Amino acid sequence: MKDTGDVEFIGLYFIPGEGTVAALKVLQETQLFDKQGLEYRIVEKKKTSTDTSVEELALAQVKQNDGQANGFI
Repeated sequence: MKDTGDVEFIGLYFIPGEGTVAALKVLQETQLFDKQGLEYRIVEKKKTSTDTSVEELALAQVKQNDGQANGFI
């Protein structure tokens, strides 16, 4: 797990019909993001010069593992 301020990378899940998604803990709430959602979040955070290292790590993991497993990865 990687933790940067208010965002923590929890792990990856494979959801049938959706593919691999990343679980991020954002302000004490766990949220799931697909590849497109992570890309959007990174772009929006970079507009405000906010750290995106957690989201970038999660995106790399999603791209690497997309469609390769079932359940929790």
